Amino acid sequence: MPGWSIGLGKTCLTMPSPIGMARAAAYARSFDVLVVNRAASTPVLALINHWKKAGRTVIYDCDDAVYLIRNPFFSRFEDVAKKASLVFAGSHELLKTLGGVADTVRFVPTPVDTHLFNQEWRTAYNDKTTEDVVTIGWMGTASLAIEELRILVPVLTELGESQHRKRLRFSIFSALESQEVRTMFARIPGIEFDPGPRVWTRFEEVPRQISRFDISIMPLRDTVWNRSKCATKLLESMAMGIPVVASDVGENKHVVHHGRNGFLASSSKEWVEALEVLIDNESLRKSMGVFAREFVVNQYDVSRIAEAYASSLRDANASQTRDGTFS
Repeated sequence: MPGWSIGLGKTCLTMPSPIGMARAAAYARSFDVLVVNRAASTPVLALINHWKKAGRTVIYDCDDAVYLIRNPFFSRFEDVAKKASLVFAGSHELLKTLGGVADTVRFVPTPVDTHLFNQEWRTAYNDKTTEDVVTIGWMGTASLAIEELRILVPVLTELGESQHRKRLRFSIFSALESQEVRTMFARIPGIEFDPGPRVWTRFEEVPRQISRFDISIMPLRDTVWNRSKCATKLLESMAMGIPVVASDVGENKHVVHHGRNGFLASSSKEWVEALEVLIDNESLRKSMGVFAREFVVNQYDVSRIAEAYASSLRDANASQTRDGTFS
């Protein structure tokens, strides 16, 4: 749920309620920085104005194209972005969009805990009885990604009709089960379908669940919303040493180095070709997985992003004068 996170080291509260708003207003006297995540309603704008009048720093942290959502939570997006002392954009597309609205915008992507998401899970939890199976995996919220998943139907159908030395399995790890998705993939000849667990899984269990993936995929339609999305789920797979195939859309272009840590695809033909190469070449899967993890550790590790985040907060707070202006 969208909310407001407030704190400077000692406290972090999420407050989407009227009581929370009142507390947030009071905290303007005792905290230095207000971080607003996504929400951009009229009450949020009033809260920001209150903090700015108190001479405090306000950060607006945006990781989706929320300005496209027709919802009171996001109706004042431009006003909130303009009023903030500093704006964090979670993707390069958002960086471009917000750069046309706010004065100061920085690219701060969602980080990956590379200690939690690591290749050791694959060694510890891979079922050795499935060595004759290549598992193509997808993770996300299936009920919200039906049109994205539909991209895969002709791709998997063609792969299922091809002759491969190993059996093929399509595995989904989804936060919420979808009967429509089950029906979509249940009867594709030549493809075993694993719909994944039916119960909610704790975040700490996610690496174990996706450790069975040999190839991780991220199909996306080319829409404004998708171009603005972060590539977090792709990065989590890469951190585990899993090679990826992803649509040549949005943030995927900045994460996937085509032919090195994975492949980008723009058509069913390109999807099939990329997947076939990885299905038939285990050594390529391993080498791409090594480069994939190396890239995430160097560019998206939580410690690296946290350092950049904290540095930006300190810089913004240092530049904020007592009358609420940003120098």
